Formats: sequence, C-alpha cells, structure tokens
Amino acid sequence: LAKAMRAWMFVVAVADSEGEANGAPKANGKRSVDEMGISEVSRWLEERRLSSLVEAFAKHEVDGRALGVMWRMSSKDEKGLLSYLHEKVGTEHFGADLAFVSELDSLFA
Repeated sequence: LAKAMRAWMFVVAVADSEGEANGAPKANGKRSVDEMGISEVSRWLEERRLSSLVEAFAKHEVDGRALGVMWRMSSKDEKGLLSYLHEKVGTEHFGADLAFVSELDSLFA
C-alpha cells in the first residue's frame, strides 16, 4: 500500500510540476473538480452507478485533484490508466473501469 501511495503521489507531483492542475472544469456548475473532496468523488461515482469503485477510491484518498491527474493519464495512455486502476488502486471490474474512464472524459470535456 505504501508503495502504491508513493507512486500515486509521484504522479500528482509530476502533474503539478507541469502546471496541468490549473484551470479545472466546474463540477455541477458550482466548484471546480480540483475542489472536490473524497466524499464528493464517492458521491459522483455512485451517481454514475460506479459504486463498485467507491471503496478503492476512498481507500486511496482519490479526490477531485486526483481525478484530474487520472484524466490527464487517460488522455495520454488509456491502457496505462486502466492498468494503474487495477494494479495500484485495486479496482476489480474491468467494465466499471472502462465506464469510469468514459465518465471521466465527460467530466472534463
């Protein structure tokens, strides 16, 4: 778990150093995605019928900022993100992972 968290923090740090964390889109027209907390991400997943991902995402403290990092990862290498979700985050259902990537694209489109 500690190794996965260090890898996750590295990904976040790289995104920040590239200046890509700025200009996040608005979630529900109120707050930017970057401002979403862990519970808001959980609610967002549940609203999209992706409740099978909630536990793993909460365990790894995936917040709105992390969603932005994952979206940037998916735009560069979708297979890499899918692999990361399964191997590091611990998601168990490939179908849910694919649906998540689709919803992520919709969130940031």
